[in-house]
Order: sequence, then structure tokens, then C-alpha cells
Amino acid sequence: EQSSSVQAVVNHFGPVDFLTMEDAPGRMRHLTPDSPESLWLGRTVTEVPELVRMANPITYIDPDDPPILIVHGEKDGIVIIEQSEYLYEALQKAGVESKFIRVANADHGYPPNPKGAVVSPSREEIRKKETEWFKRVLGR
Repeated sequence: EQSSSVQAVVNHFGPVDFLTMEDAPGRMRHLTPDSPESLWLGRTVTEVPELVRMANPITYIDPDDPPILIVHGEKDGIVIIEQSEYLYEALQKAGVESKFIRVANADHGYPPNPKGAVVSPSREEIRKKETEWFKRVLGR
């Protein structure tokens, strides 16, 4: 009697386009044969652009998608923030309700970068924003 459709999403620093993950400086190489992305696809990402396209969630964005909250550290050295910028831009273009929270001075997973920097919003504030997002979107 209940729909199994996803009704709301919170995305934390998710990669979208494996081929562009080195477009900005970071600590990790993503275009090498031993990268997590290449290992997952079974070939070096640069050798299989069609598989990369199929793995990219932007490929499947539809105006009927559920509302999506994106949260990403501005100094993420693993998944560059541009990945979330690409996703947010595509969602906006498709007319999907979305919000993008940039976390200042935060690395991957939101630890301070550089060490000792003030992360804003804090993890506690992020959790509160997530809860508010779900309550508003789901109506509870």
C-alpha cells in the first residue's frame, strides 16, 4: 500500500563523473588503473568512457526525481567539491528541488582542513540541517 519510491535524498560528497575527478587538485589519483573507480569499473576509467557515463548519476536526472540535499567540504582532497557542483547544476537545470551546503574548511568526511580550522557548518549543524530537510520534504 506504500510507495517504494525514494522521497528525499541527502548526498554527502558523492562522486559523479569519474573522468573529471582530477580537474582540481586533490590527494588522490582517480584516473589510474588501481584507483577505486577503475577497479569498480574493471578497466581504467579513461579507457571506458561509456561505462563512466553509465555510472554517472547525472546521466539519469529526471524532473520527477526526489528533492536532494547536497553537502560537501570545500577542501575535500578525495572527492573534489566540483563533483557536487556538477550535480547541483544538473539538478537545477532539470528543475529538481535541491540545496547545496558548502562546508567551509572541511576535508572529506568534514574534518578540519587545515588542522585546527573551524569547520562551518559543524557536523552537529549538518545533522540538524539534514533532519530539517527530511522533516520539510517528508512533511513530518
